[in-house]
Amino acid sequence: VHVDSNRDSIAQARLGGLPAHYGSILSSKVVDGLPLGGTGRFLGLTPNDEVNALAAAHFAALYGRAEVYQAAAEDAAGDEVRRDLRGRVLFDPTRTVAHLDTLTRRSWSVKATALTEEFTFDDFCALHADVVVPLGVVAEQRLEFFTAAAEVTAESGHVLISLVPPENEAGEPSNDT
Repeated sequence: VHVDSNRDSIAQARLGGLPAHYGSILSSKVVDGLPLGGTGRFLGLTPNDEVNALAAAHFAALYGRAEVYQAAAEDAAGDEVRRDLRGRVLFDPTRTVAHLDTLTRRSWSVKATALTEEFTFDDFCALHADVVVPLGVVAEQRLEFFTAAAEVTAESGHVLISLVPPENEAGEPSNDT
């Protein structure tokens, strides 16, 4: 469920087929009204690191700290928030909300790639390491996100989820865009 206090973001999510609710994730009224049954995870992806951390602290009590994630903070902003409030840092620390937003605004999309004995994760990385953003792996019907602190095992039979550029774009923008 996508929750945001930005009406444009809500409209975009709904156009993309995602369930979306307008409001602050820090509002108990909003959270209590969300259809959270079966979700079991929280992803903090707002540009406000403090909001992500406070929401992560709340959802850690519901789901456990291992199931609470947030995008990397912009520059030193993350240094202002206590570590015990923060979620696990998603992906690579250079993949901040602003960076991911830039990619999606440039029409990057999520792609699933089946890994096999003939086409392994190492093969994928050798071909695409400088061009795609690995997000996670689906194994045994469960999505495991890549995080800054832990490696996810990607093996034959797993499905790699990544953010890929449109076919007409040769490379990825720098991290400072």
